[in-house]
Amino acid sequence: HFVGMLAFSLPCTTAYDPTITLLSMIPGILASTLAMASISQASLSPTRLAGNGLLLGAGIGTMHFSGMAAMRLDGLIRYNLTLFVWSILVAVALATLSLWTKFRLKSLPGRWNGWALGVSATVMGLAVSGMHYMAMAAAYFIRDGDPSIVASQITQTFLAAIVLAITCAIIVVTLVATFLARPAFLPFGKIFKLVGILATLWCAVAWLSSDYYSSRQETGAHQLASQTAGQMADDIADKIARELDAQQGMAMLLSQEEGVIKALRRFGPDMAPSPLPPQDRRRRWTQDRELFNLDGFLFAATTSLNADVAYLLNAAGDCVAASNADRPESFVGSNFADRDYFLQPLAGLPGRQYAMGRVSKIPGLFYSHPVFDDGRFVGVVVVKRDITGFLPWIVRAHAFVSDANGVIILADDKSLEYSTLPEAPLRHLTETETARQYGRTSFGRVDIQPWAGKTRPDVVRIGDRPQPLIVASRSLSDGAITVHLPRPLVELGRIEAERYWLFLLLAVAGTMLIATATAIVLYIRTTREAKNALQDQAAELVRSNADLARSNAELERFTEVLAHHLQEPVRQQHIFAQKLAKSLPAPVSKEVQESLGFILANATRLRSLIKGVETYLALDLPGHTSSKSCDVAGAFILARQDVQPRLDAIGANVTVAPLPSVPITCGRLVEVLQELMGNAIEYRHPDRPLRISLSAVRRDNEV
Repeated sequence: HFVGMLAFSLPCTTAYDPTITLLSMIPGILASTLAMASISQASLSPTRLAGNGLLLGAGIGTMHFSGMAAMRLDGLIRYNLTLFVWSILVAVALATLSLWTKFRLKSLPGRWNGWALGVSATVMGLAVSGMHYMAMAAAYFIRDGDPSIVASQITQTFLAAIVLAITCAIIVVTLVATFLARPAFLPFGKIFKLVGILATLWCAVAWLSSDYYSSRQETGAHQLASQTAGQMADDIADKIARELDAQQGMAMLLSQEEGVIKALRRFGPDMAPSPLPPQDRRRRWTQDRELFNLDGFLFAATTSLNADVAYLLNAAGDCVAASNADRPESFVGSNFADRDYFLQPLAGLPGRQYAMGRVSKIPGLFYSHPVFDDGRFVGVVVVKRDITGFLPWIVRAHAFVSDANGVIILADDKSLEYSTLPEAPLRHLTETETARQYGRTSFGRVDIQPWAGKTRPDVVRIGDRPQPLIVASRSLSDGAITVHLPRPLVELGRIEAERYWLFLLLAVAGTMLIATATAIVLYIRTTREAKNALQDQAAELVRSNADLARSNAELERFTEVLAHHLQEPVRQQHIFAQKLAKSLPAPVSKEVQESLGFILANATRLRSLIKGVETYLALDLPGHTSSKSCDVAGAFILARQDVQPRLDAIGANVTVAPLPSVPITCGRLVEVLQELMGNAIEYRHPDRPLRISLSAVRRDNEV
């Protein structure tokens, strides 16, 4: 869902609420659990298929729309009802089709059986993506214009990176688990301890790295915002300064104008305030021809020099001429002897003051200059610039302006006007002075606090505004006003929110990499150790087999020798026992017969035993391959000894040609030769002498 949202863009800043984003994953997890439980069954009834498809599609839809609810932007999200319903139907239909496809293809014979899982997964992917894009088509966005709403959220790209990292981590954990699940693998406690130590060290490195990276980002964002705010504050301050310098220069020029000096000369330097009521004074001085002409001159001057009001005060502080003399808010007839902009020129200095207009009720900046006639103080020229004239510049930059007493006199946010800055000098004025200058005695207070958790003193929070601000302040050269430009540091809120997610991202990715690398290394090492152990066992088995073969060979040789040495005495015992039985005179006593029978029986048993041993030695046992070779001539000599008396008795002629050695057990060969000679003796021709010849012929590598 969140990777797909990377393909979506709006002409405004977007981000995601971390808490709602985490909660939005729960329906997806539950839907995945249901899908896994469903496809793991052998079969699925139509009722359960419909129910599982409905729940699975609903889980996909809930995940999508709850994820959209986590979206934060300076606007609103609304949905088309028809497309909204269609998106849910698409999710349910395709999810049901995915489950049905798996079981249907699984039941088919042949190659379709192997395609069941892949086709089902493809349809399920279409269910998720189809529902997603159908739901996005149902959404429409309304711009609201509130940029503060995304001040401390996670950006879309960063969230997608987190989701991808966690997904990869899950895959890696699954692969590592398959290694750990093998019976031949190392004990889990050992790898857990190793991974735990390495993961702890990596988490410390990840925290330091994320903190360092975030601090670098914050420093860059702070420097950029500070530079931008400073440039904008300088620009506004320069514009206002040029305006005010022009007003101050206008007051100085008018103070040297001959018509102005002449008009004030009429009142003289030592004149007291007029005792007439203000309305009578206004009427008299407005109807005066000379002062009437001066009113017109002042009006022309203010129009051409971009001032709001210009007026003359005589030595007593009475306004005798003004550019607004023909208006209801005319200053003519009013007395301003208590104003600082009159008292300062009275001392021979140019004057300036911010004050609330006593007649117009419009706050403004007043610049004044003394008028002298032959060195005598005869009055003051005052030029007023309404503070509201600077409002377009202030609104455009979202700035505010304070005067020398720390009172905010102009602001884009009207709730800040006539509030005092922290440690404002206004507290040193009396209530009378405050009321005379500002037309009020009560002021609010702007709560400017350092931004929570930050050590940068110029990063503050104003009032209940949630976003951090950097405030650039520029005082005009005369100190009458100060321009303050708060620049939102939205990036700081985002960086601060992403600091912990970045740590989590690095920690999870690094831990999974450590676990994977450790598991693979241990698996390779264990496999190598198992292979070496098998090789050692195989070598030991070979050595044991060799020792056993050697022992068997020695035992076989010993048995052959023993049988050979026992064979002749036993044969002689049998022959002499037979001769003794024949040579004894008859009758033989029963005791002698029994003794001779016992001797013959024992000799026969011994001969049978020896023959059995020789037969056993001659057997080719399974898995046993004899490497011995037997000399045929020697074997014939052994075989001839057993039948030599019978050969001598019949006068047999025996000839032996040169004989080779053959790969056979000598005992078996002796037995074969004895059998052949016995057959020759038994089946000889009665009229011819017996002739036995033994020779060897080699053909095709055989003897």
